[in-house]
Amino acid sequence: MQAYNTPSHAVNLAAHARHHRLRRARRPALVALAVMADPLASLARAMEVVPDSGMEVAPVSSSE
Repeated sequence: MQAYNTPSHAVNLAAHARHHRLRRARRPALVALAVMADPLASLARAMEVVPDSGMEVAPVSSSE
């Protein structure tokens, strides 16, 4: 069993704290990515073509 007052334990604690600081630093980027991913998925679903939906679409002329 490892004693908790050894130098190796202090090194492990420092590495563990550094790991969590780095994770906290990356978290806003991950949240931003998740927030952006949902509207992009919604846009992709909205752009899907639904075959034979029963709606008639009038042609759009570019001369107006």
